[in-house]
Amino acid sequence: GARELLAAWLERSPDDVESLRRLREMQTEAEQWDAVVETCGRLLELDSDEPLEEAALALQQAYEMLGRAEEARAGLEQAREKLPNNSAIRGALRKLYEKVGAHRELAMLLIEEAHSLDDVEQKTAYLRWAGQTLVMVGDVDGAVPALREVLDLQPDDVGARVSLADASIVAGQYDEADALLDEALAEFKGRRHGKEQAIFVQRKSHVARAKGDPDGQLALIQKAHQADNKNGEIAAELADLAELLEQWDAATKSLRAITLIEGCRITPTQALIRQGRISLRQGDTKRAMMFARRAKRGEEGDQTEVDAFLAEIEAAGS
Repeated sequence: GARELLAAWLERSPDDVESLRRLREMQTEAEQWDAVVETCGRLLELDSDEPLEEAALALQQAYEMLGRAEEARAGLEQAREKLPNNSAIRGALRKLYEKVGAHRELAMLLIEEAHSLDDVEQKTAYLRWAGQTLVMVGDVDGAVPALREVLDLQPDDVGARVSLADASIVAGQYDEADALLDEALAEFKGRRHGKEQAIFVQRKSHVARAKGDPDGQLALIQKAHQADNKNGEIAAELADLAELLEQWDAATKSLRAITLIEGCRITPTQALIRQGRISLRQGDTKRAMMFARRAKRGEEGDQTEVDAFLAEIEAAGS
């Protein structure tokens, strides 16, 4: 009854902000989320300061409860225009941009947020995130200043160096990318940084790939794997490239290493099957069967894939 009275009153006095806030509270308590959305929309037009923040966050909650979180975007952006320095609204909008894949908008927000922070670690984390995001969407011009700023703040930041090299590769500036990576490798030389060196050499292999030099790419990704044989991404890249180039020994060694690496995109079962297929291509049916049986004993992975490979071996032997 109280909600009905308030709603009737607001028909006559639509700008009564206090009544709108009370109505929103009552609608929230009753979990009337569509009504909350409508009331918050009216409050976003009328409110300011802290009450506006409350309305924006209530709108976000209502849309989430309705299973339509992405529809809160316009309201949150409207609130941010009124309160550009409000960290709560900015944080809610950042999460929403992540959720809906609005990468460029997310990056611009991260850069703005970084410049509002005094903590160097947080600032560099946001700038690095922004730069990497912009590289991912191909916005090199936007990425480079953010990544350069990271390196100004923390010259040894590996993520920023790698992303800056990635940006140069995306832009087709291969010599610049190579120079950046060579400089990084020279600075890390002699230190106990095998993991970091492996990543820099991996990126040099990406430069070789972009230049259309598969042999150079293979040599470099092998060198990266030697520097850090626990890096699943590097091991997987080596296995894929070596198989593509029919370099069976290199492929087998990298696949063998993958069976001992956690979190690689090539699972241990897939690595065993791929080693078996290499053996099958080389005419060694017995060795192929050994790999198939080892894969069959594994607890992880889709056993239908193993059964399909066993069928391949039987067909090859018949």
